[in-house]
Amino acid sequence: MEEPKYSQRVLIWMLGAAAAVALVGLFLRRGDMPPEEDSTCEVTGIVAAPNGTPVASFELAVLSPDMKTTIRRETVSRRESGSFAFSVPKGEYAIVCRAHGYAAHEAPFTAAPPRVHLRIELRK
Repeated sequence: MEEPKYSQRVLIWMLGAAAAVALVGLFLRRGDMPPEEDSTCEVTGIVAAPNGTPVASFELAVLSPDMKTTIRRETVSRRESGSFAFSVPKGEYAIVCRAHGYAAHEAPFTAAPPRVHLRIELRK
């Protein structure tokens, strides 16, 4: 059998390289990889008075479970719906809510993506 000419050898090498790249592409396609997990949790909720009516002005603090580190602090003023929304990394937290005329509310919660809804009922 005759040895292929130089141009034929180059063509064979190029076709082999293209085939190798195509095979690697098939195995490493991004679409076949598991989606990256979103570790952010949207926390929504309502702050309500003992009779169930929304509290329009309040202060929220999200703390580490041992209540030594503040993760997030938010002041809400004149929001008639009493609603709040923010995002935190998934994990265990404590939430503290203060509003004029009410006792402070403290409670643990778990931020599990994609979202968690809290209802905070204040007491006099």
